[in-house]
Amino acid sequence: MCVGSEAYDVYRTMQFDSEEDFKQIDSIVAGFEAFCIGKVNVTCKHYRFNKCTHESIERFDVFRGEIRHLARACDFGTVEESMIPDCIVVGKKMTM
Repeated sequence: MCVGSEAYDVYRTMQFDSEEDFKQIDSIVAGFEAFCIGKVNVTCKHYRFNKCTHESIERFDVFRGEIRHLARACDFGTVEESMIPDCIVVGKKMTM
């Protein structure tokens, strides 16, 4: 497999559990994924979910889809389905 000099530098700095993992493609791919993707900032995801509001010109089904997408990213687990209606009620702008 050929990689560029930047990828090779990243590879050389990777830490593996054993010397064998250093040569295993699955371990190398996992190392590159960890480097490129990084960690998810759950607090940021929760903030975006809680701040989502329905704009008056936005179709409701589009808004509901956005809420579902944001909830999935938050990894709420078993409470995800109960969080979505709460967010819809709180995020719905009322016009009188």
